[in-house]
Amino acid sequence: MDRYRLKGGFADALNTVLIAVNIDRQTCLYNHPCPMANSNPAERLLEVADRLFYEQGYGRTGINQIIAEAEVAKASFYQHFPSKEQLAVAYLKRRHCSWFKQLRQIVQNKPEGKMQIFALFDFLEIWLISVNFRGCAFLNMSSEQPALGTDIRNLVAQHKAELRIYIHHLAANLGKSSSGRLADTVLILFEGAIVEAQITHKSWPVAAARTAITHLLEMKP
Repeated sequence: MDRYRLKGGFADALNTVLIAVNIDRQTCLYNHPCPMANSNPAERLLEVADRLFYEQGYGRTGINQIIAEAEVAKASFYQHFPSKEQLAVAYLKRRHCSWFKQLRQIVQNKPEGKMQIFALFDFLEIWLISVNFRGCAFLNMSSEQPALGTDIRNLVAQHKAELRIYIHHLAANLGKSSSGRLADTVLILFEGAIVEAQITHKSWPVAAARTAITHLLEMKP
């Protein structure tokens, strides 16, 4: 973690939050329990899949590799996950849970209004650095599974829809008549910064998005 620590400004408080959420994944968005690591074969499979799907990609990760690294029997794999797709569904649910928990902890640490909007991008910078700019697990999965209507694509859509709702909730506290349009602009800048940061492997897209948000918030309603 030390090599990812940021310096100055909001960094000290947020580094503390980041360390805390990385070691405590037992609860998540809407108080659903997050899976515990290595407590049983199903959890070992999910822990390994979580790492490999995110680091290697869904298509490049085979069931045999997951089984071998989780140290479970093939029969045990199919007992808990009838298919690779069902394992991917569990993986995305887990990611949704832990990612939103980290986001909400950082945002809720700031006063309501524009400071919580800025906190979205504070989180984004810290998170992207901490995952070595690997990007959004949901966008990555969507690029590998383009067919609409599948369980995987439905979960991707649900994750993004919940993010939009959350940002709209934050923007409603700004007291602007155009808060809905502003929220969608924040969302697009947020998502665009993720993609560009993943491509460039640098955090400047987050800084650029934050600057754009600053100008938007200074405009009259």
